[in-house]
Amino acid sequence: MPDRVWVKSLSWRALPADSTKLCRWGKGECDNRAEYELQRSHGRTERWWAYCRKHVEAYGNRVIGLEVQIDVPYDSPAAKRGWAQ
Repeated sequence: MPDRVWVKSLSWRALPADSTKLCRWGKGECDNRAEYELQRSHGRTERWWAYCRKHVEAYGNRVIGLEVQIDVPYDSPAAKRGWAQ
């Protein structure tokens, strides 16, 4: 039995193919076109931060098709549901 499993992250979403957003990694260090956005909370406000695939994966995530996945403990509620926030 594995210690950890991959599940869909609801905090990430794919951007449309025609998006012109750039990756925000390092605030100007990456000039790649963003492919995904991460939902971040700032007080009562939700914001979406855009990243290229390389930097989505640099956070320890993996991308399958248009879905960003995170690894969670095998016996966690997220693993049983098949998704995590």
